[in-house]
Amino acid sequence: MNAVFAALRAMWPTLNFADTDGTLANVRYDEPLPEGFTPPTQAEIDAVIARLDVPEFARSGDFFHALIDLGWYDQIDAAINSMVAANHPDAKLAKVLWDKASRFERSHPLLIQIATAIGKTSDDLDALFRKTLEYA
Repeated sequence: MNAVFAALRAMWPTLNFADTDGTLANVRYDEPLPEGFTPPTQAEIDAVIARLDVPEFARSGDFFHALIDLGWYDQIDAAINSMVAANHPDAKLAKVLWDKASRFERSHPLLIQIATAIGKTSDDLDALFRKTLEYA
């Protein structure tokens, strides 16, 4: 599967299309298209291609290994403990997931919230999840 095809599949898994030569210019979308569908731009496809190697999930052990190697573990642990101390509405869930989750989801809103709180970007989270592949 070429990268353009993979990107389109990632953006619209149920969309029927044919990519005859691996370029956006010659993609044929089968009818009927979803209501409001606008074909992606090359920039949108490029952005998805750049993220194709980011796993959606990481096993807990791989996740913590990557956190420690990247030097994030103590920051995230402190952020969760601060949430608990401040009686933040998401504190209980954050603590339970931190202590007991068997896997972590890249797109989980709470993970993104905590990463943002310690100054990490979406690209940083992508790097973290790519790093987990080293231990899988």
